Amino acid sequence: MGLLDVDPAGLQRLVTQCQSWSVGVAASAPSTSPAPSSQASAAAVDLVHADAALAGAALSRRIQSVATSLTTAAAAYTRTEDNSASDLGALSRSL
Repeated sequence: MGLLDVDPAGLQRLVTQCQSWSVGVAASAPSTSPAPSSQASAAAVDLVHADAALAGAALSRRIQSVATSLTTAAAAYTRTEDNSASDLGALSRSL
């Protein structure tokens, strides 16, 4: 089994970047068509824009979910490292 080298600070930087991407994706909803919606092409464009907004919202939620998972993983890794260091310290004192 190979060495696992995790950088909790790097994970937190990725969380920050994910949160920024999430805001950007959610904010990039297209506007409605300036043409009257009674025109077939304008109505079709408005439907595509509405679908794009829904997709953006779904992607934003998914990116936020990844950010939450990364935060949890970084905290768990740090906690495990702290516990391991404590256990090793106790072991060395008992020898």
